[in-house]
Amino acid sequence: MDGKKETNLETLAYRTYGQSIAQRFYFKTIASARSGVLGSIKTKHSQIRASFEKIVTFLPNKLVPVFLFGEAGTGKSRIVRELFSLQSFYQRLNNREVAKLRVTKGEYLAPGFSINWEKTYSSGDLVYIDSVEGMSMEAQAELLELIRTRGNLIDNEMDAYRIAIGSSVALSLQVVKGSFLRALLKEISELSVYLPSLSERSEDLPEIIMDIVEEMTGKRALPRAEVMDLFDKIDWPQNIDDLKKLLASLVSYSSNPSEWGLEAFPASFKALLPAHLLGTNDPLRAKMNSAHRERIQFRSTLIQFGGSYEEAARFMGISKTSFIQKLMSLGVR
Repeated sequence: MDGKKETNLETLAYRTYGQSIAQRFYFKTIASARSGVLGSIKTKHSQIRASFEKIVTFLPNKLVPVFLFGEAGTGKSRIVRELFSLQSFYQRLNNREVAKLRVTKGEYLAPGFSINWEKTYSSGDLVYIDSVEGMSMEAQAELLELIRTRGNLIDNEMDAYRIAIGSSVALSLQVVKGSFLRALLKEISELSVYLPSLSERSEDLPEIIMDIVEEMTGKRALPRAEVMDLFDKIDWPQNIDDLKKLLASLVSYSSNPSEWGLEAFPASFKALLPAHLLGTNDPLRAKMNSAHRERIQFRSTLIQFGGSYEEAARFMGISKTSFIQKLMSLGVR
């Protein structure tokens, strides 16, 4: 070979950067997460950015479960898919076998489920349990034991899979009701990620809207500024599923977002707008809008504090009794 020494990518990486390709990928992923990027997901929300960094930091480390909680449709499943994609790529850079992703619901897991998992899944695999509150108490006890025995394992020391857990209800409230194990909630809370509703992360709406519009029309575009401003006038849509339904209605009006106006929005959306934007001072409409805002505020506060009435009430500056009475009057579950 004309006297030239053969080399490989790892050797070249160490000579050039003093790091392996896998190490460079890992540190680049952390830097991206810190700036609000996790795979194809982008966010400007500070709390979610911190969560992304926390998740990625644990990527090659001990196998603590990732716990995602927030209202339905806030993007838990999408984060799991991106985490799996990043983890799989990291494994391939380390010459490991291609990983597998399994998604299941808590209600589907009967006692004895972990025996099959231990036989089936290995290093790099990711098992996502959605709606963990649906597990029976016996299955919860089995999951707790499984997590405890695997929590200190390092996945580059032996074949081991990672567990992700999702819930859209306040598990602390389920603990109080006696339907969820307090010890399990404590065990899965080490790496927990709260996903707020869209009404709490309006800074992310433009990017999310462009993604959905592109998916529906093939065009990456935003509606006019005055139309985008309507999204800031109300606390809806609450989640990505709501937003997709709303945008589907707008796209059916016109596939060109620049042609959208107030008349393009469905009646259910316009009913929540302040009366002055619609050229009417209908007191009933204003009352509906106010109740909707309160309902969103109280519900999101309760979820934010893990279902703790006392902490949520303290945050709102009212007594626990007043907080509960308000929830009941607003019809919040």
